[in-house]
Amino acid sequence: MEQVAEFTPDIVVQHYRILSQGSTKDQRAQANRMILKFIASDSAWHIAEQLLLPQQGADIQFIGAQALYQKLQNDADYFMKDQNVKSLRDSIFRLIKDMDMQKSRIAVERLCMAIAYIAIKSCNTFWEDSITTIIQEGSVDQKQCYISLQILKHIALIFDQQTFDKRTSSAVENFLRSNLSQLLEFLNQIITNPQSVARECYDLALSTAKHWCEYSSKTFIPNDNFISSLFLLINQGSLESLKVFKIFKKLLFKSKYAKILESSSFEQAFRDIPEKDQQFLHLIVEYLKNNRETFIQSGNLSLEDDDAHTYAMKYTQLLMAICQNYEILLIRESDTSKVLFYLLLDNASCKNLKISQQTLEFWEEFKETIINTIEDLNKKEYLFNPYVEVFKILITQCKKALNHAKTYEEQDEIDQQERGMSVMKYRDFTQDVYFKAYLLIKKIFREEGQKLIFGTIIEKIKLDDPMLFESAIFTCKSLLDAMEQSQIDIEFLKVVFESIIGQPVCQQCRHKFGDEEFQILYNHLQQNYTSMQQDHVGKLIEGVSTICAELPHDKLGLAIQQTLSIAISFFNNIDIQKILTDYDTRFELVKSLAMLSGSIKALEHIDQEILYQNLFPIVSGILNLLFTILEQKYNDTEVVLYICNFFQRLFHALKSKLKDIFQQLAKSLITCFNLQPENISCLQVFTLSCQMLKDEPSVQTTLGLLYDELCQVIMSKIYLKGQVSIEALNTDVIKSLSELMNRVAEMNINILKNSKYFNDIIILFSETLLNVNEKETNNQLVLFFCYLIQSRNAMDIVDKYLDYMTVGLICSIPKEQGTLLEKISNALVILMNNAETSGQTDRLQMIMAMALQKPVYSFLSERIRQLFINVLFSLKFFRPKIRLALVNMNGLVNGVIGEDSFIGLEIEAQNALKLQQAQMQREGTAQVINLD
Repeated sequence: MEQVAEFTPDIVVQHYRILSQGSTKDQRAQANRMILKFIASDSAWHIAEQLLLPQQGADIQFIGAQALYQKLQNDADYFMKDQNVKSLRDSIFRLIKDMDMQKSRIAVERLCMAIAYIAIKSCNTFWEDSITTIIQEGSVDQKQCYISLQILKHIALIFDQQTFDKRTSSAVENFLRSNLSQLLEFLNQIITNPQSVARECYDLALSTAKHWCEYSSKTFIPNDNFISSLFLLINQGSLESLKVFKIFKKLLFKSKYAKILESSSFEQAFRDIPEKDQQFLHLIVEYLKNNRETFIQSGNLSLEDDDAHTYAMKYTQLLMAICQNYEILLIRESDTSKVLFYLLLDNASCKNLKISQQTLEFWEEFKETIINTIEDLNKKEYLFNPYVEVFKILITQCKKALNHAKTYEEQDEIDQQERGMSVMKYRDFTQDVYFKAYLLIKKIFREEGQKLIFGTIIEKIKLDDPMLFESAIFTCKSLLDAMEQSQIDIEFLKVVFESIIGQPVCQQCRHKFGDEEFQILYNHLQQNYTSMQQDHVGKLIEGVSTICAELPHDKLGLAIQQTLSIAISFFNNIDIQKILTDYDTRFELVKSLAMLSGSIKALEHIDQEILYQNLFPIVSGILNLLFTILEQKYNDTEVVLYICNFFQRLFHALKSKLKDIFQQLAKSLITCFNLQPENISCLQVFTLSCQMLKDEPSVQTTLGLLYDELCQVIMSKIYLKGQVSIEALNTDVIKSLSELMNRVAEMNINILKNSKYFNDIIILFSETLLNVNEKETNNQLVLFFCYLIQSRNAMDIVDKYLDYMTVGLICSIPKEQGTLLEKISNALVILMNNAETSGQTDRLQMIMAMALQKPVYSFLSERIRQLFINVLFSLKFFRPKIRLALVNMNGLVNGVIGEDSFIGLEIEAQNALKLQQAQMQREGTAQVINLD
């Protein structure tokens, strides 16, 4: 048996110091292990007591206090049963009283935590009157007052931060609630007589109140005198009011009346809140109202003014606490609701954007509350008007955020990220709020509300501000995406254009727009796009293109040409070598490709023939250049990714119209992937082109050679010395190859059969299923094998590779669930039925047995393996039972169920066999009767 090291005070101190100051992680970990051993040892009590002696230094005493507290927690369940705990409590009290408060304050606090822990654990046993006792001790002198406050604070803190069993938790909660009023009365004596106590006791009293008010769930006023004192305190206007805010927030959040509208009707909610508690809420609103000017001044000062910034933040948090939890005060038209609404608007328009951001989430939440709780909402215009105002404010705030984001070259990296996130957050939130508001207005305020909101989108935008113009168009496009394919698009576009150009749209073609209106948008885009962020350029041109797509067909060609010319113009004088070496050139290329892709996406719902006539002549001029760019090797994959995204959008828009570029594009994609296997997007575009052109004879003619050429490149990356290298496997490549083979098989399965790489690929897929645990790749391979098994045109393939496919599927059972298990069960049923028809049942059973010997099933008993096979073949006419067998095997391998649950299927299998035999006998009997 290992010798346990003897602990001495010096050794213990050394370990604690290494734990807090050790230079390496290993040193600290070793020290922590030794401390845990020390805490578990019998000598811990005695050594802790030695470290707490008066002659010890402050740091040594703290270590002693920490050790004692840890030992108390470690042995609590055992120690609390011993009457010696009373002696321990009294000893700790004596230690605290004997300590020099100036020298050993942190040790005193840790010992107070120990007393608090004892009070919690013994609240329903020998020390039920602990709060009364501690309060009485705290009334003796300044030192005792500080000690009592520390203990009282930590009783609430420790209970909140540590996990106790259910029985203890229930007892302590009742204990805290029953003592809350007398504790607050004690604290009230301190905060109403600040001159009679030390400053630290005064601050500690407010901190203690905050933690204890967590347990005042039945009322906002657990003690009348204390709450009255708090209101007097905040109305004095001192910085102490900030600490009172925290207490009020705790009362508001923890009250049973918070979010009362979620469980009560509108009228019932008012009746449920007692008059006394309603008065508390109104007093907070009154305070917020009276201090509105102070808040506005604080919120509009610079961030460098710490006191002003702190006050504005705390004021806003208190406002949010009451508005988000007690919406009932806003919903009923009253003086209180008017006050809260203009305070919320003050916060939203605050010059300090960090203050403003805190209020933004409220508007969306409040909209949901309105819809869910108010009947006949269209008559409640007072609830709608604040929304109109806040949207105007949001546009202004968005401009402020954008103005804060100076050129990146002028900022350090951290500041860049912070400002960039601010811009994105404001812009994204603005779009989201507009959309949510639109749904609210659509449902309740009808056409007049629509005009107000969408007029507001443009109202604050100056034509010479490209960033705000971008934001407005981006917002419009987001709304269009959300309302795609709905009749609302027509009305929405109509209102937006009326707002932008200030004139009505042609009534003869409500959803068509003339070139004059389009030209306004196009001109702004052309003039300002170069100053816009790359992330938004694609979306911006997508928004303009969406509007372009609504033009009459006789105007469409010119509009598309104008829109795309902005991006196309970059390609006119491009230098391939500069793309390879110059970052700025690559950046402009990527930016232009993003614009093209966004525009094509917006146009793709136009009739394919019309779109082809107008779009293809414009983009065809850059295709050869893009093919050439694909055939270069770059230091990163960004350029290739954007080119592939462009071709994906082009195929989605023009589909079979692109058959003439297929061969050249495919060769460029193969070359690109060969140069850099990281360019998985090349395989994805190749696959998409096969899908879109599957009915084109000319494509099928050339696909065989191109497919083999691509397979050769892929396999050369994976096969080493003629063997599959698991280390060289790239799961994204294998997944993409499987998707491609699925598409090729749909076009012409003979292309797969005739490929000289097909044999190696099937082996590769099977090896991947056996050795690689990557969910998406495994899923795709399972789907491909299931597709082949279910295809009548692939029966010869399935027969030839039966062992690889069966083993792959069987070994995938523990990894899959849901619909994938359903597909595997269907595939296995087909295999079993085909085996029975062709007389190969023994062969299939042998393959299944071989699969069950693989490592994933290594822990199974031979009986379970054989039982699984028997169950499958016995239940092959009952597909739901087959799936259940697969689910049970999955659960058995993954430790979810035991063997007993699985063996239960054996009875069902036996019953199924008896049923089949009886049915065969009946059919035979019937046949004899018919012959007679």
